[in-house]
Amino acid sequence: MMKSSNNTKWILFIIGIFFSIVILAHPVLATESFIRIDPIGDRHVGDKFTITAQTNLAVDDEVLFEVYSSSFKPTQKSQSGEFSGATGTVKVTKGDSGFNKISFDIDVSTFKPDEYIIKESAVIQDVNGVALFNVLKSAAPTIVPTTVKTTAASTTVATTVATPVPTIVKTTAATTVAPTPTNIPTQLSDTFNPLIIVGIILLLCIGGGGYYVLHSRKTRAPRSTSSGMQPPAPTERTTASPNLLLTMEKTQFVVGNWHRVPIHIKNNGKSNAVDVSFTFSDEFETKWIEPASIQAGSTKDVIIGLRPKQGGNIPLEIQVQYHDAEKQVHNQTFKYWIDVLDSVSSVNAQSPSAFTPKPLTPKQPPAELSDRYIDWEFIGKGGFARVFKAKRKDGQFVAVKIPISLDESTGKSFIAELQNWTRLDHPNIVKVYNFNIMPSPYFEMELCDSSLAERKKPIESEEAAWILFNVCEGLKFTHAQKIIHRDLKPQNILLKNGVPKISDWGLSRVITESTSTTAASFTPNYAAPEQIGKKAKDERTDIWQLGVIFYELVTGGLPFTGDSMVEVMSSIATKNPTLPSAINPSLHDVEVMIMKCLEKNPNKRYQSVLEFQKDLALYLRVTYTESLKKSVTAKDYNRSAYYCGDLVMVNLLTGDMKSAYKYLLDFVHYSKGDVKAEAQELSEQIKMRMEMGVTEIPDELIQKAEIIVHQVSAGFRNM
Repeated sequence: MMKSSNNTKWILFIIGIFFSIVILAHPVLATESFIRIDPIGDRHVGDKFTITAQTNLAVDDEVLFEVYSSSFKPTQKSQSGEFSGATGTVKVTKGDSGFNKISFDIDVSTFKPDEYIIKESAVIQDVNGVALFNVLKSAAPTIVPTTVKTTAASTTVATTVATPVPTIVKTTAATTVAPTPTNIPTQLSDTFNPLIIVGIILLLCIGGGGYYVLHSRKTRAPRSTSSGMQPPAPTERTTASPNLLLTMEKTQFVVGNWHRVPIHIKNNGKSNAVDVSFTFSDEFETKWIEPASIQAGSTKDVIIGLRPKQGGNIPLEIQVQYHDAEKQVHNQTFKYWIDVLDSVSSVNAQSPSAFTPKPLTPKQPPAELSDRYIDWEFIGKGGFARVFKAKRKDGQFVAVKIPISLDESTGKSFIAELQNWTRLDHPNIVKVYNFNIMPSPYFEMELCDSSLAERKKPIESEEAAWILFNVCEGLKFTHAQKIIHRDLKPQNILLKNGVPKISDWGLSRVITESTSTTAASFTPNYAAPEQIGKKAKDERTDIWQLGVIFYELVTGGLPFTGDSMVEVMSSIATKNPTLPSAINPSLHDVEVMIMKCLEKNPNKRYQSVLEFQKDLALYLRVTYTESLKKSVTAKDYNRSAYYCGDLVMVNLLTGDMKSAYKYLLDFVHYSKGDVKAEAQELSEQIKMRMEMGVTEIPDELIQKAEIIVHQVSAGFRNM
């Protein structure tokens, strides 16, 4: 009963305040805005005079005045040609009689004798005033009846005055008499009436009752319920907020080295996270940390530069701060354990001969790793190793590569792959997250979706060129470090979200090392002539293998075949392949590139992957430009953004900053949301570099462009 009584008091208190305010405010609210035009006498042809109106509109409010014959509608006045200059907009000015005023000049020298109407209308408010006047031929004064009309009643009052003027004054309220100086309040005392006294008394009474309610609620001890429990406290209103989840896949580093670290951010909340900033613990140096925004329910990848200051098993703490749509600040902390090695060579502390062989079935993971991974799933086998899909303890799925056997030869291959692959950190190379030789040798790698070997062939030449263009991007990075792959084939080119990534570096070599090889150290169908002839191998060996892959992707078959490995190797060394255009006439545009890659003499091939990449870029520019035009014509602007993004990347990666900027502006035009804003910022950075005469495109800009474009292109790549 006490709770019900208090609620009733509160309701009565609020109702009382509402009616008190209405009563007190009533006289003021009753005052309508008005425009009252001063009386106008008869005028004669040739007169010039000033019209003045009184109003309670604010100073600088705009009023539109119109003058037209009473026999025409306002929309017809311009047709007669005689009212030019009799229409316009004037501003309200300060008056000297308690009201503001409006005034404008009228020239009736060209008017015909007739009855005319002046109408003034407030531009913003629904307020207007109207007046009539006659234009006469003679200048003799006349006395005519004056009619005053209001919108409140149909009564017409006729009087006789010395300056006859029919005047109509209108207000916004249909039942309100036109204001005059005697019935428009100018002081609060004019509106003071018994209603105000009643309102004040009512407000005082209700206020006293409200004070009693509040005071009694504060001082009265809460009454226990029948169960002895206190009444539940009122719950606070909750609003939707962001909730971020950070995933850092790379957890093994080398002390003192800079590492390119992708961080995957997912917003599981129901509100956008704006201006997300990151702070790392003192044991690590960082670069490239820029604020980001993540929409509710979406994900985003950010790239940071991270360098450990000390070795060992180091705790990494990432402080994340952001605000929601209501500017409320949120903080989250994420913690990781990071393995920081003194150097890559530290994993070689135990020689391959020290491995302890344990018999394993082909699809059985080693028991020694059961404490690190769960949910094992066999993916496939190739070369000297098997690959499994497994889940780490933090819930992240990864690929785990394990040697098939643990003999000395396998150990050497494993160590060679480890030493080369762990040095390669690039978006078009499968990432190595972790590795060790104890308690059992393994690689923990980036888990991809599929490989080129699984694609149904042939595929469109445009898509094949795009795939090879990106593979070239990864090879440019490795060749700059004097590392060649030597075993490129569709099985070793994986796809993740449509992005090609080079895998399996077990046969990779540093170019300055020994070039001797055996038949077992390459895949026969993709081997270059110099591999078969045991001659020197360099970057051009990888280019040959790219040509074989290109040929297979667009024709559906291999350029060199045979019933045995000997026949295949003989064909590679002595025969020329069937021209792609003979298999499919539409391949003429890519045929020249393919056949140049497959020149048996390395000196006649492309001399670098960059040279090959530029020809691919030229072909892609033509095809993408045509596709862009078609998508714009079809008003498929999402696809237009996709083609613009590819054109941006093709030109950035081949050093054509001017063309990249051009297509980036188109990308901004066709993209939406956060992607549009990020692309606009990138275009301004590129424009600034062009204006400064800087021709080199830094890796940071390319990486930023890749992230932006990928957000648009990923959906199309997976179609």
